[in-house]
Amino acid sequence: MTGNLKLDMKQLKEFLEFFNSVNEKCFFACIVNNYSRPLDDVEKACTDNCAVKMITVNQRLMNLYITNRRDKDNSS
Repeated sequence: MTGNLKLDMKQLKEFLEFFNSVNEKCFFACIVNNYSRPLDDVEKACTDNCAVKMITVNQRLMNLYITNRRDKDNSS
C-alpha cells in the first residue's frame, strides 16, 4: 500500500468509527419504540438534534486540536 492509500484508509476508518458512534449513541438516546418500523415525530426530532450536536462538538474539538497543534508547532 502506498502512503496516500494508507492515509486514506485510516481516515475512512476514523470516519466510519465516528459515524457508528454517533449512530449508536443517538439510537439508544432517542429510539424508545423498537416495535414500530417508522420513527415517530419525537424520535425523528431527537435523532436529528442528537446527530447535529455530536457533529458540532466533533468539529469544535477538531478546530481546538488544530489550533493547539498549530500554536505548539509555531512556538517550537
